[in-house]
Amino acid sequence: MVAASEIRADPVRVSIRDLEKRFSQDVVALRGIDLDVEEGEFVSLVGPSGCGKSTLLRLVAGLDHPTSGKVARPGIDDVPGSVGFVFQDAHLLPWRTARRNVELLLEIQNIPGEERRRRAQEALARVGLEGFEDAYPRQLSGGMKMRVSLARTLVLDPQLFLLDEPFGALDEITREKLNDDFLELTRSSGLTTLFVTHSVTEAVYLSTRVVVISDRPGTVVDEIPVPFTERHRGLRNTPEFVKTCAVVSETLYRGMGER
Repeated sequence: MVAASEIRADPVRVSIRDLEKRFSQDVVALRGIDLDVEEGEFVSLVGPSGCGKSTLLRLVAGLDHPTSGKVARPGIDDVPGSVGFVFQDAHLLPWRTARRNVELLLEIQNIPGEERRRRAQEALARVGLEGFEDAYPRQLSGGMKMRVSLARTLVLDPQLFLLDEPFGALDEITREKLNDDFLELTRSSGLTTLFVTHSVTEAVYLSTRVVVISDRPGTVVDEIPVPFTERHRGLRNTPEFVKTCAVVSETLYRGMGER
């Protein structure tokens, strides 16, 4: 009999088992990855450059295939548009306005024009860009461009949100503001989120759990639960937050073979 404490209250949305990814006989990006992400979780992946974080995200997205092992997305795989992916760069089309960029994926799905405009308008409002619907990318700041990119993904109403270091190129103040807004967005929507970042403080601030990946070939060094139920700007200065960041940092060093 399974103990009550061992029964998951939330369904698993991503299940990874014994995953390996090779790019050649000599280049092994990932090896022996086991990871579950439950519905509504915000899980960050951190690790040294080249450890395979982005590769793992692409495998979860279905943009690439593992050499061996399995990636499953229970309850998601059979639903079109259920997986949203945001890249490091906003990748906006310069000849389209913010709204028209957000409408792009809906056009591909042959959604009627009036519904496209309504959904794009709602998505831009969710990311705080009301009043900028008709602005072109050249008229937007870096942070605003990334908000358009987020809206372009949100317009599909994904159940699983995958993000590959989307805020890495932004200045610290803009990044922290986007962290706050993005956190509110994912929590209010109940999105299941897998987030790649090089920033330990960003990972701890946003996540319910931080997964540390070792140096290549990447494998899971440890999974560190984040204990904070409420997030606010002052949290980053508290002893508890600093202590959690220190635990993640020490685990990173351990994954790089340093003591």
